[in-house]
Amino acid sequence: MTIEGTDSSKKLKNYMLFIFNNYYEHLPVRVVNVTFGKLQPKQSLQLSFFEPMKEIIKTEELDKTIEHIRSKYGYTSLLHASSLLDGGMAKYRANLLCGHRSGKDEQKLR
Repeated sequence: MTIEGTDSSKKLKNYMLFIFNNYYEHLPVRVVNVTFGKLQPKQSLQLSFFEPMKEIIKTEELDKTIEHIRSKYGYTSLLHASSLLDGGMAKYRANLLCGHRSGKDEQKLR
């Protein structure tokens, strides 16, 4: 399966869910790892014949706003509400470095 180049978190999430649902065999899942390759800096806004231009621009502006807020106030300044529930992983993972404990927790204890 080839995925078109995008920086849209919404599109990437939909691709991941599509792949997961196609291969999931209804057995317990412990871990799901996702990696992205061939990353390139964004050069322009990619319009599509299949999506309304207003929606593309609105999504682009939302993604830029989220990125700006997170760069200024930290990743955990904006999270999905589900990440705050029991079992939510975003706050925990924000303290990891390459999937491992980064030592941030130990520094707070000192």
